[in-house]
Amino acid sequence: MGVVALFAIEKNGRIILKNNMNKKELCYSSLEPVLIVKDFVKGDKNCNYENYLLELINKSRYFSNKFNCRPFVKPLKEDNGECDCYCGDYGLDFKLVLSQTHMQAKRELSFQISILGKGMIATCSPRRQNESMSVSRLHVALRNSTLDYLNEIKQGNFKYGTVEYDLQAYLNLLETNKNLFLFVPLRFYYKERISEEEAILEINNAVVKEYEKSLAYRKQYVKDKDTYLAIIYNESLLVYENIGDKFIFKESIDLNKSATYSELEFAYIF
Repeated sequence: MGVVALFAIEKNGRIILKNNMNKKELCYSSLEPVLIVKDFVKGDKNCNYENYLLELINKSRYFSNKFNCRPFVKPLKEDNGECDCYCGDYGLDFKLVLSQTHMQAKRELSFQISILGKGMIATCSPRRQNESMSVSRLHVALRNSTLDYLNEIKQGNFKYGTVEYDLQAYLNLLETNKNLFLFVPLRFYYKERISEEEAILEINNAVVKEYEKSLAYRKQYVKDKDTYLAIIYNESLLVYENIGDKFIFKESIDLNKSATYSELEFAYIF
């Protein structure tokens, strides 16, 4: 069993976990826009994170056991509040847990990509060249938050571009009266060699616990729906289920089990 981190310090996108035995650096970066911005690649209908998440949960032992080996499928239409996928009568909605400022930065500061023809793609300059943008990190914004504080944020009137505005948008998402699969599009990794067991334990202590603080807020509005959380570690999707007031780790799924994810990564990430 790995050593439990006692506290974490974040600086410049880097989380430094400290304990009384050693020091390890848990680093993270956000996924490339082709993996999180719907239709980012003009002309590629597979450029949609919902597609590869659906493939991954259908490769999951945990979901397979929970739903008696029945697969999730997309509904025939999604124009009347349908969930993103269903297993029988059980609906599940995929939600991207990324601040609006972070998503805007992905769109505005990344090179644009278009398909010209079979086997031909073109890239062009970002919409905003030689610029920078400040973005909110939701897991950091949630740090030290209380339910009273989150309720105050919900009632506030904040300017776009502020941390409070981004946090308020996240709280609105949590009020969705559906079973939610919350996908945090951040890839966590260590520069040092570390066991997966220890990595998962420390990711839970440094990151997942921050999202647990918003569970009480969701349960004020939605009392009978399930909530899952997913985060990427190296090339695996870590899946958690909300049980009580915690997110409990359930499974690590190899991202390469999704054909869509592999194709997007191979075709557009240089």
